Amino acid sequence: MTTTTQAAALATRDRLARLYMPEADALARAMARRLRGLAELEDLQQEARMALVQAAARVTPGTDPRHYFRCSIAGALRRYVRDRLRLVRVSRRAHEAGEYPLGHASLDAPMIEGGSAFLDLLEAPEPEEEAPRDALAAEVAQMAERLPAADAAALRLLVMEGRSIREAAAILGTSPMTASRRRDRAVDAIRYALGA
Repeated sequence: MTTTTQAAALATRDRLARLYMPEADALARAMARRLRGLAELEDLQQEARMALVQAAARVTPGTDPRHYFRCSIAGALRRYVRDRLRLVRVSRRAHEAGEYPLGHASLDAPMIEGGSAFLDLLEAPEPEEEAPRDALAAEVAQMAERLPAADAAALRLLVMEGRSIREAAAILGTSPMTASRRRDRAVDAIRYALGA
């Protein structure tokens, strides 16, 4: 890319970001209202604005980017909430000092000086008997083998092995959305076959 082309692309990105910045702030305010004090509005606005700038750099010229921007910003806000927020709101001072309920490092750590670990207080689970595979499970496994390889792999990783969408996407070498669509397609095919 030449410097003139780069400058034009940056100017377009900046123009789009300035134009849609109020909408990004509105989405951040809506998320802050839903979280009711669990997240700082300024942090959410920063995430929303960052997502907007990144999305503005990827938008195709000549198209209406509003829907794309809203999806990108909403996704960035959901990832921020999932990855960085504490679900129980405590003061920052108490959090940094470790003075909050269940503030120990793990279930194996002592709850108080010289006391027992939280894990020791739990009852041992009953051993589960391995359930025999019934005819339906065997039939579903056979149907999964007849699916296209990509759909069967997504089904195996996401449903049978219980992996997260991000993990499965990394293994399959696709985006999380593609992995999810392949799983859904496989489940629909098996559901249709069982219904028929």
